[in-house]
Amino acid sequence: MNPEALWYGHEIQQLVKALTEQQGVDVALLLASTGISAELLQDPSLRLSIEQEGKIYGQVAKYNRDPYLAIEQGKRLGVNHYGVLGQAMLGANTLREALLLMQKYSSIISWAMSMQLRYETYNGEDVVSIALQTGAATEKNVAFELENIIASVHTIINQIVLAPVNFTAIQLTTKQYVDNLQPYQQLFKCAIEFNAKTTKIIINRALLRKRLPYAAPELSELRVQLCQKVLDSYHQQHGLVNAVRKYIEDSQQGVPTIKQAAEQFHRSERTLRRQLTELNTSYQQLLDGYRYEQAKQHLGNSSYNTETIAKLLGFSDSRSFRKAFKRYSGKTPSEFRKHL
Repeated sequence: MNPEALWYGHEIQQLVKALTEQQGVDVALLLASTGISAELLQDPSLRLSIEQEGKIYGQVAKYNRDPYLAIEQGKRLGVNHYGVLGQAMLGANTLREALLLMQKYSSIISWAMSMQLRYETYNGEDVVSIALQTGAATEKNVAFELENIIASVHTIINQIVLAPVNFTAIQLTTKQYVDNLQPYQQLFKCAIEFNAKTTKIIINRALLRKRLPYAAPELSELRVQLCQKVLDSYHQQHGLVNAVRKYIEDSQQGVPTIKQAAEQFHRSERTLRRQLTELNTSYQQLLDGYRYEQAKQHLGNSSYNTETIAKLLGFSDSRSFRKAFKRYSGKTPSEFRKHL
C-alpha cells in the first residue's frame, strides 16, 4: 500500500468509466481543462491534484444522467479505498475511536470534505451525528459528493463493525433530485430528509461503544502516526501549489516564467520542477490553468480580440492561444464567446 496515494484517483476513474461506458458521455467533456488525457486516466496508479479532482467531479455531476450513480459508486468505497486511514479505523478499539479518526484525518480522503461528530438527540433518542461539508461549487455538485460520501461511510462502518449497521436518519442540505427514494431506503434503511440546515448521518449513540472485531491497538497506533505524517505532507504540498498559483495570479510584471517563480521561492528551476512534479502538477499546468480562467474572463467581459487576449496572457501569437484554449475547453475562443 502506498500511504500517499489518493483514493480519489481510483474513485474518479470508476465514475468516468460509468459515464463513458454506461451513458455514452464523451470522455473529453469529463476531462476538459484538467490536463489529464484519456490514456493517462487508464493508469491504475493515477494520482490527481486537488484541482483536477474537483474539476472532474464537477463534470461528472454535470453530465451524469443516472440519479443513483453517487450512492452506487460510494457504496463500493470501503476500507481499502481509505488507504492508511481505513486501516487505522479497522484496528481501532471501538466505533467511537474509528469515527474520531475519520473526523481528524478526513483531509486525507479529500481536502474539500469536513466531518464533525456531535452528540445530540433525535426524536427523543440519544444519537451521534456525523456532520458533513464539502467544497463543491454548485448545489448539484454538492448533492453528488455528499451522497457519494454518505454511501462510502455506510460501507466502511459496516466493514469495520463486521455486521449490518443501519443509520437512524440521513439529513441533506440539498433538495431532493429524485422522485423515487427506494434505492436510498434499501441501502441505508432509514429516513432520508432533504432541505435540512446541516448534512448529517445520524446513528444510535450506543453503537459508539461497540468493540470492533479487528481491534489491534498497537498496530492501529502505528497507522495513526502514518496518517499524521501523510496529513502533514499534504498540508506542506498543498501550501506550495497554492503559493505558486497565487504568485502567478498576483504578478504585476505580466505572466511570470518558471525562472522568475524559482527565484521568488528561493529554489533552482530544477528543484521547483521536481517538487511540483511530486505534487502531481507542473508549473506549466498551473500557468495554463491561470491563463484559461483569465481567457474566459476576457472573452466574456470584454471586447478584446484574440490577438489582444493572447498578448495579455503571454502567448507568442494568437494561433498558440487559440490552440491552447481549445485544448482546455474543447472550443475555439470565438465558439466559446458565441455560446455565452
